[in-house]
Amino acid sequence: MKRFRFAILIILALVGGYYAGTLFQKKAPPPVLASMLDPPKEIRPFELVGGDGEKFTLEDFKGHWTLVYFGYTYCPDICPTTLMDISRAYNRLADKPEILNNLKTLLISVDPDRDTPTRLQEYVTFFRDDYIAATGDKEALAQVAKDFSAYYKVHKPDENGNYPVDHSSIVSLVNPEGRIQAIFMNVTEAPQFASDLAGIMDS
Repeated sequence: MKRFRFAILIILALVGGYYAGTLFQKKAPPPVLASMLDPPKEIRPFELVGGDGEKFTLEDFKGHWTLVYFGYTYCPDICPTTLMDISRAYNRLADKPEILNNLKTLLISVDPDRDTPTRLQEYVTFFRDDYIAATGDKEALAQVAKDFSAYYKVHKPDENGNYPVDHSSIVSLVNPEGRIQAIFMNVTEAPQFASDLAGIMDS
């Protein structure tokens, strides 16, 4: 009888531990990749050139959400990786057309001397047909990058005319009012990145 009671106690402890663990898992908040800006940060009026050759201004941010990334098409690693990571998050949101239809992804090139609008458009649409791009003169780019807290530095060309461009890897989310709503320092975790996006855009 004592052995039977002992066995019952062990079973109850195991069952209780399981349900307690399950309850804890349900209540534990998932990690959040987004850093929310409260209030959202304003962007000063600007004028760039889009991948279609047309003007791209602050008004083009309004009416929908936009992921903004600063980079350049000759980037050997970070830029293509980031654009692929964003594409993976898009795939995670395939069952949420109300999110995808209201979201754009914009690459702003900080290498205007090499990145023509045509080259930019061909580059970004390699990753997704609906990606868009823009660039501009050095003054316009400096202003926009400052508003997005994006760092970049163009190095001097070597003897062959080649040069790298250092740049930050943050991805910003602009809301339909044309203000920066959130900043993502890391977008490599597609499931959480997609979840954050959906949560912000649904709120």
